[in-house]
Amino acid sequence: HSSYQSTAGWATRTCGVCMQRLEPDWASAVKDAYVQGLSYNELAEQYKVPLNTMRTRLRRSLIKLKECLEA
Repeated sequence: HSSYQSTAGWATRTCGVCMQRLEPDWASAVKDAYVQGLSYNELAEQYKVPLNTMRTRLRRSLIKLKECLEA
C-alpha cells in the first residue's frame, strides 16, 4: 500500500510540474477538457478562440505533456 501511495504521489507531482510548463490558459483548457469533460466547442467559446485553434492548442499541449512525462 505504501508503494502504491509513493507511485501515485510521484505521478501527481510529475504531472503537476509538466502542467506548469504549459501556458496558463492552455493548462486550464487541458484540465477543462480532460477533467471537467468540456467539448472542443465549449472550450472554444469559453476561451474565445476559433474551434480549430482550440483543437490545435490542445493537441500541442498534450504533445508537450507527453514529452515532459517521458523525459
